[in-house]
Amino acid sequence: MDPYLEFVAGRCRLNTLRAVAFDLKPFLAVVARDPAEVTAADVFGFSADQCAPRIQGGRTGANRQGDAPATVPVRRAWAGAR
Repeated sequence: MDPYLEFVAGRCRLNTLRAVAFDLKPFLAVVARDPAEVTAADVFGFSADQCAPRIQGGRTGANRQGDAPATVPVRRAWAGAR
């Protein structure tokens, strides 16, 4: 993962680097594999799980755009992975 973060550091501002590292941390914790062993299926499975509506107090939460609550962080994580 360090080479990727070095790549991001060379192209982006410090806050972006911190955001990318912060966004990748939960993904790597869930996948529990060496980053070199991660497959497309791991990425899409994690993304689908994060985008699933969550039940909060008997209601499904949504943000202002009407998206499932987790889709905004997933979009941010995808932006860091481009």
